[in-house]
Amino acid sequence: MSILNLFNPTQAIIVNFSIKLLLIGILLASTSNLKARDTILLAQFVEQYKDFGLATYHALEACKKYEKPVLIVPEGIHHYHPDQAYEQYCRMTNNTNGLKRIAFPVVDQQQLVIEGNNAQIILHGVMMGIIVHKSSDVEIKNLSFDWETPFYVQG
Repeated sequence: MSILNLFNPTQAIIVNFSIKLLLIGILLASTSNLKARDTILLAQFVEQYKDFGLATYHALEACKKYEKPVLIVPEGIHHYHPDQAYEQYCRMTNNTNGLKRIAFPVVDQQQLVIEGNNAQIILHGVMMGIIVHKSSDVEIKNLSFDWETPFYVQG
């Protein structure tokens, strides 16, 4: 026995219509959280700026224009040099305070995903690999950092 048989024909139509509206509302509410993320390709910025440090800074700045950005780092080995790097004064708990050069300055970002595609970031000279400052909900995946020359060696 259907629940609609409990009502007269006019009431059954209204109940049936109300149930359909409720289901449509639930469907719309659940899909609104599945908004596609906006994709920013670091490779396009490298073509423009010819330097990974400058390109990364400008790509991260472009990410700020979107609600849920994803920065895609191209696969491979990428070299970052301090002369073109972003600079910020930092108070470090395990280092001296001062002006630091940073390859990936994640500053004032919200809901950012950095997809590294297993890229290797090689830092030259005195640099920090990444800083996350005044940001929330940041995810960094499949990205590794190393230095061309280590700052110390054990013998």
